[in-house]
Amino acid sequence: MKNVIFFICLIICSTLARDVFAATLVDVELSASRDDNVSRAESAADIKSDNIVGLGINIQHTWLLTPASGILLRSHVKFDQYQHYDDLSHITANAGMDYRFQPMPGYAAPVFDIGATLERYAYSNSDIRDGTALQLDAEVSSHITDRIKLQGGVGTEKRWAGQGEIYTWQRDRIFAGAHYQFSPKATLYANVSRSDGDQVFNSSPNPALLSESKAVTGDLVFGTSRAYRVDATADVFELGDSIAISGNTTLDIGLQHFNISTSGDEYDGTELRVSLLYRFK
Repeated sequence: MKNVIFFICLIICSTLARDVFAATLVDVELSASRDDNVSRAESAADIKSDNIVGLGINIQHTWLLTPASGILLRSHVKFDQYQHYDDLSHITANAGMDYRFQPMPGYAAPVFDIGATLERYAYSNSDIRDGTALQLDAEVSSHITDRIKLQGGVGTEKRWAGQGEIYTWQRDRIFAGAHYQFSPKATLYANVSRSDGDQVFNSSPNPALLSESKAVTGDLVFGTSRAYRVDATADVFELGDSIAISGNTTLDIGLQHFNISTSGDEYDGTELRVSLLYRFK
């Protein structure tokens, strides 16, 4: 209940912010997804799946500094409700800033983006997952044609757990993506990323993971399961289609697959997501 109250208050504040900044873009998102490995486990006996519904709001405001540069301020708040594992239901709230510039004029000239994001996680009943994260990213993007846009970059993330050490981590990431507008109302997109650093495995007591773990703790969300933080590589692949329903409403359908591996263990999973976004104008 406290998460719901907090979320409502943030929506009210966000609506007021929109009135203050006339140029601010405000998007509301309603999503439904299916995650076939919410437990982030490697063994079939430990893998749990769940359905998730989410409600979020995103706010962006841009200031032009010069004709070729500007600052983007952004904030995002989302509440995710899990059907079976309610302890995983949580609010994510973040605020960020990007500096964007285009050294050379032209539609196909590259655009550079340097950004920072501070994010807070508050879970319904899993204190070890609460925490705060700081992300730094540098990205370059370019329109190859009027229908194709490519992007890529690097980033780093530092997370501090609210309780214990299991969800305290450091990760470095490289990523790339492409967008193809195959009709005036539909855009296909694909993203791929690789992260190196700390990852959390969930498993029944596992000596193989214990020997390489930086931190270990019981995870009450999944009964007798234990959580292990280890050095690992995470590969994430995403395919999606963004379809404009009207001038204000967009339907987004995405499929994301992840694979997390160490020297001797790995787990993977897939998430199917459907989102409806409405932009206030």
